[in-house]
Amino acid sequence: MPVRLSSARSLNNPRQHPRPVWRRPRSPSPSSSSSPSPLPSPTLKVQPHCPLPLPLLRPVLVLLLLVILAPAPAVCDEPNCTFIEGYMLQYVCHSKYVEEIRLQHKDRIPAIGTPYAIWRRPDTNDPSYLLISFYDSPLFSCFTVVMSDGKFYCDGRNFIEPNTDAAQLHCINFPFHYTTHLYDSCARTPSPDDSPPISVAIAYMKENIKNNNQAGLRVKCPAFFPFLVPMIPFLISRYFGILLCQ
Repeated sequence: MPVRLSSARSLNNPRQHPRPVWRRPRSPSPSSSSSPSPLPSPTLKVQPHCPLPLPLLRPVLVLLLLVILAPAPAVCDEPNCTFIEGYMLQYVCHSKYVEEIRLQHKDRIPAIGTPYAIWRRPDTNDPSYLLISFYDSPLFSCFTVVMSDGKFYCDGRNFIEPNTDAAQLHCINFPFHYTTHLYDSCARTPSPDDSPPISVAIAYMKENIKNNNQAGLRVKCPAFFPFLVPMIPFLISRYFGILLCQ
């Protein structure tokens, strides 16, 4: 039986099946595995509330700035001079305010050459408690002075000495080099080194201060100051609100 050539070849060379090729499995792509991201939600832009237009608030801010930069009241309470209140003070001396003392202690209220007088309590051996009065006044003719509630009585009289109102009265309840310097420049015998003046009341007479130093008029608290303090936080908040609007 004749054999076909193709059959003979197939017998001699059997068909070889292709070997399976190993392939690394692909990792799933992020786009296919991850869930779709949500669409961004529309945001609402909140506009800040402008409380007041700038031209209307500008005068208020200028007023607030002037109040802040203005000099603060120096004394708002009544002076406490209990160390000489009701005591009879004896005259010690009088002198003039010299340039050396002014440069050293920086008291700008009296001018150079201003006269001053000193009284002391006589119940102590050392000059412990003093009254110093700047500028010429009727007190300069008093040998004894009694001070009560800021008023002065001269030489045992039972009425207030006229024209002796002090524009400024400072009560200093501790040793003060300025006081010692004034006393030593005036008195015949300087104060002992181990016992300087303890307390002093310094009075600046009214009429002379009005003519020489206008700063003395600012020692009292202004009447509108208590009403202005609660308004400061409100004005500041309004100011920052306007800055946010711009």
